[in-house]
Amino acid sequence: MVFIYFAALIATVLFYILYDGNISFMICAFTVLLPVMLTIMNLIARFCIKAELRIDAQRCAAGQSVPMKLVITNRCFIPVPMAEITLAYRMSAGRNEEKMKICTPVFPLNSQTLTAGFTSKHYGVIECRIKSVKIFDLLRLSRFRIPRKSFTDTVYEITVLPEVLPLNNAISSYNELGTDSSEFSQTKPGDDPSEIFGIREYNDGDKLSRIHWKLTAKTDSLMVKDYSLPLVECCMIVTDFFISSSARSSEDLYDTEIQLSLSLSSLLEANEIRHRTAAYSELTRQLEEAVVYDEGSALESALLLLSCGISRNRDTSVAALTSGSEAVQRYGHLLYICSEFTQSAADQLAVSGLAYRYTVLLCCHEGDEPEIPDTEIDIIPVYCGNISRSVEGLVI
Repeated sequence: MVFIYFAALIATVLFYILYDGNISFMICAFTVLLPVMLTIMNLIARFCIKAELRIDAQRCAAGQSVPMKLVITNRCFIPVPMAEITLAYRMSAGRNEEKMKICTPVFPLNSQTLTAGFTSKHYGVIECRIKSVKIFDLLRLSRFRIPRKSFTDTVYEITVLPEVLPLNNAISSYNELGTDSSEFSQTKPGDDPSEIFGIREYNDGDKLSRIHWKLTAKTDSLMVKDYSLPLVECCMIVTDFFISSSARSSEDLYDTEIQLSLSLSSLLEANEIRHRTAAYSELTRQLEEAVVYDEGSALESALLLLSCGISRNRDTSVAALTSGSEAVQRYGHLLYICSEFTQSAADQLAVSGLAYRYTVLLCCHEGDEPEIPDTEIDIIPVYCGNISRSVEGLVI
């Protein structure tokens, strides 16, 4: 700012000397010259300003502040009275890009760091980036947009994780249904004779049919075979993220689907029940699946689910799930979470043969009457803000 005033003072003295103290002419000339000078200075500064956004956090909880840093560098001796930095961010559950503007002066030959933070009450992946940088002169007569190459166009993704609800639903056993599995436990023995888990010495109570006679003859001591334990995925939780454009508060519906899916998965994981989660991803154009068997895989499943985003078309998850299926029963119970369940989806699911039992958890607002297709599949309405009460009668 001092430079601008100093330049204005010099220009005033020059006019006074050149025009022999003609005050009125000097004022008129200075009035014309000052905006020109400010515009030229602003134009020069335009090519010397750089901006960079830095966000270190990759995950946070809903309502938690995410710190971010905005680094502004001015490589020339001309100060900028005001710079307007526009940050753009998009939520995976949102339909439009939102903007946030930060205004600050930029000092000459200096690099300054601005700190700020933002919070989100909704779940999902937030994409944040610098959209534009504009600079203004002292009188706000000229405005220039900083070239895109002068600020980093990095897109930061922050995953907002939901709070997992403590559900206490009853869980059925589907082990006797004979669901197929090609994987076996590496730590626990089981009763599947198709794979040998290990061989050990005989203990009282071991079945005679499990004695390894050839090895017993070689070692002169009774040796028995431990069979393998199939890693059966008794349940599958499928989430369909299509939300109609006419739906009331799509963010709340999306949050309800996410929180319900992860809460059910957490309940199964806490009871040491291996299961699978799935959702259709608009990014990969396919059904994204994850197997959950411990806390680490539960977190990976949650991140994968949150990365799928809103579906643009109806029934994409059902279509991807049932396409090419061979009507082989793979799961004891298939839980389908959605905000809209069509007759077509009901028909496809009912004849898929993928599970012994199907339950649709239809997310909606209290007071709304969602359309229910004609089907024998169990359909349970799940109301936004009342998930635990809505599913308290569900037997998984």
